[in-house]
Amino acid sequence: MSSSDLKQAALRAISLMDLTSLNSDDHDQRIIALCQQAQTVAGN
Repeated sequence: MSSSDLKQAALRAISLMDLTSLNSDDHDQRIIALCQQAQTVAGN
C-alpha cells in the first residue's frame, strides 16, 4: 500500500469513528473532551 493510499485509508477510518456518547450523566465538559479527542492533524 502506498503512502497516499495509507493516508486516504486513515482519513476514511477517522471519518467513520463513532464518537456518540449515550451516558445519562454526560455534561458539556465531557462532550467537549470527547470532541477534542477526535481532532487530529488530518482534521476532525
